[in-house]
Amino acid sequence: MLTLAVCLVGIGQRQFWRDEQATWWASALPLGDLRRLVEQVDVVLLPYYLFMHVWIALFGNSEIAMRVPSAILMGLAAGLLALVGRRLLDVPTGLLAGLLFALLPAVSRYGGEARPYAMALAATLAATLLLLRAQDRPSPQRWAFYGLSVIWIGLGHLVSLSVLAAHLALVITRARADRRVRIGWAVSVAAALVVLAPVILISRRQSGQIGWIDEPTWEVLRAFPGEVFVSGPVAALVLIPGLIGIGLLFPSNRTAATALLLWTLLPPVLAYLSFDALGLFYHRYFLFTVPAWLLAAAWALRRIFTTRRALVAAGVCAALVLVAAGLPNHRFVRSNAVEDELAWRDAARWLNGRLQPGDRVAYTGYARLHRGFSYEFSRLPGADPGEVYSQVTRDGTWWWDHELAADPAAGLDGVDRFWLVEANPVRGPLSRLPAEARRYVGKRYTIAETDAFTRLQVTLLTVKAGDGVSPG
Repeated sequence: MLTLAVCLVGIGQRQFWRDEQATWWASALPLGDLRRLVEQVDVVLLPYYLFMHVWIALFGNSEIAMRVPSAILMGLAAGLLALVGRRLLDVPTGLLAGLLFALLPAVSRYGGEARPYAMALAATLAATLLLLRAQDRPSPQRWAFYGLSVIWIGLGHLVSLSVLAAHLALVITRARADRRVRIGWAVSVAAALVVLAPVILISRRQSGQIGWIDEPTWEVLRAFPGEVFVSGPVAALVLIPGLIGIGLLFPSNRTAATALLLWTLLPPVLAYLSFDALGLFYHRYFLFTVPAWLLAAAWALRRIFTTRRALVAAGVCAALVLVAAGLPNHRFVRSNAVEDELAWRDAARWLNGRLQPGDRVAYTGYARLHRGFSYEFSRLPGADPGEVYSQVTRDGTWWWDHELAADPAAGLDGVDRFWLVEANPVRGPLSRLPAEARRYVGKRYTIAETDAFTRLQVTLLTVKAGDGVSPG
């Protein structure tokens, strides 16, 4: 409940950013068009898009409505974390980890974002808890539930499946004494991977969609912990005691220590080493490792402060320090500065107040610029003005990449008034048009009005008198 409350604070304050716009676009498509889209891109997110398709039909497409599932899942993850900690270590450790979880800026961000990362995190914890339960009392039903949870992990985010290495560490130790555990785990995981195989194979053919991920240079590696936790100071406050906790755990519970070590460090290490082949070393893909770090850090406090009173005092102090260190980032993740976003909302509202009947909009500078404005216009009174002088880069209105038409004369034939929206302008109005188009537009049209927003320029262009078209 604490985590859910934190995630709900200001959940509609921030505008949708590019990835959330993709969630809206895909989830709002008719199912046939959604199928066509995921045949080209984002097949790994199809289950999430299908869920959001139903959610939007029931609750609408506002920022708040579309983000609430992530907040609920993050709250669920906090409860699961406490239960995993109880079974893997002890009750105080699990409770402390679950409560401190709510105070992390990463939880604020991804618990208030219409993307599948909260779902992947909750699925990882659910699978770990179900594995621990199946180990305690093996049965076909419990192993079936575990196998379903592994499928859930893969449908949330394929990278999160690397937590299976930690699960294997838990199984190996128990399997020495109980052959049923070893067989049950192997059958469950094998069945889950068979179900996930089509998604994995198709996603490999769509690997170009993550071609934008930067090579893991030293600068990227140095920033990586802070990016995962969405705060450098908070990362240090969790990682340092986390490493101490794993070290303290090894003498008394080597199985749990090994599992936490594999859960925290192995996934990013493997992604780094395999980057040339897979290209998956990106900070938010490893959000699912954060709970393991918290468990290890909580265990360190548990071992150092052995009495209940001392542990409560230490937990309160740890919470206060985390709040103080993370508060600027909690505020930041609720602002439109996240991801250095374009001012979609402000520009759309400004433009919506100036649109006249028959006005159209042309977009340039970013192939998915229209996608963000289409969402913002859907939230404003009046209809989406529609596009002019554009072409879809693939057949079908379901595709989300739109470019300017190749021939400006044909694209603007008969158009006497339109708005040009440019992303990342460099020298004011028309600077993002190709040279030929800029000459054509400058010769035929007059700039009637223009305004600049964060990484956006919006300009009204009206045809010059005597050009053969009646001025608008």
